[in-house]
Amino acid sequence: MPADGKPLAFILYTDKVKLLSFGHAKGYPVIAWIMNLPVSVQNGEGVGGGQVVGWLPIVKDDPAKLGKQKFMDFKAAVWHESFKILLKCLRSKRKHGGWVECWDKSQCHLFPFVPIYKLA
Repeated sequence: MPADGKPLAFILYTDKVKLLSFGHAKGYPVIAWIMNLPVSVQNGEGVGGGQVVGWLPIVKDDPAKLGKQKFMDFKAAVWHESFKILLKCLRSKRKHGGWVECWDKSQCHLFPFVPIYKLA
């Protein structure tokens, strides 16, 4: 990252409890928050609050395959590929950044990324 660059971290979250419809399809919403903002702003409504940026598809359960490792692996693969497609829009900006006019009218060179946390 160049000296004038600033990191722009995103939190991505999906909730299988909240089901959304878009057209004739349904999916689980993927919500993004900007990590660089104070928590009071992140948890607020409007500017700074979470925004739906995509959907994870619903993989219909098959009672005959429910609980079987192969089916669970299939569902995980579908969701991982969906997340890759969602993150594709950040790929070019990750390396070269993007110029954005900030609230104070200054120009900021931002480098977006999504940190990955490995839970023990």
